[in-house]
Amino acid sequence: MRVLYHRRCRPSGRRLADALADVESDLTLNWGLSTAGPGLWINDPSSVAVASDKLAALQVMAGFRHHVPTPQFTDDPDVAVSWLASGLLVVGRTAHHRGGSGLSAISSPSGVEWSQRQGATHWLQRVDAAHEYRVHVVAGKVIKTSEKLGGAGWVRAKSNGWTFRSPTTTFEERAPVRLAARRAVRSLGLDFGAADVLVDRDGGVYTLEVNTAPSVADPTSTTFDRYVEAITAIATGGREGEDDGPPA
Repeated sequence: MRVLYHRRCRPSGRRLADALADVESDLTLNWGLSTAGPGLWINDPSSVAVASDKLAALQVMAGFRHHVPTPQFTDDPDVAVSWLASGLLVVGRTAHHRGGSGLSAISSPSGVEWSQRQGATHWLQRVDAAHEYRVHVVAGKVIKTSEKLGGAGWVRAKSNGWTFRSPTTTFEERAPVRLAARRAVRSLGLDFGAADVLVDRDGGVYTLEVNTAPSVADPTSTTFDRYVEAITAIATGGREGEDDGPPA
């Protein structure tokens, strides 16, 4: 089968293309492209375009017929200022940020104005997260769950030392996280995606975004093999399934 990928995702894209080269299918695997010509896609580019716009994705998830928990968000700076006046913590976010870039911790009305000048399109009520997970979903099934661990600071980015590792919680404890991730991917019209989901200290669940080109280039991780198996199943007529056991 054919694999197309964004240039930023070349290591993962090339590895997937090599692994799937002998799979016979009319489908094309789209690893992160938001613009492309017509075709039979695994992840239609139009859906990737929506998922890649952080504000648009939140709006779609919040309006989905099946509840997808998200942080409280707004695209109105005056609402963000009112949250600050109520003593809430606020985060400014650009529409197309990557990693920790494009995020602003805001503690004053002037901070809201500053974040706008830096390109923020929307603001979130900051979540006091006890856990942050990345949940990989393919065809409605969770194939892998990892947790961001080992870093410092509220922005859980690789630049701050955070890396994906085996979760510190049980499979049963993560049931609400898996449900949120599956619904988020479905709400965006995606065949697969890696949802970033927070859990606060009271057990509240919040979906931040869905990644359409997660890194699978690490040869020591099982994530790549699980994607290859799941994508092959779609390409050869596999059907959507339910969780059938604890992901590593």
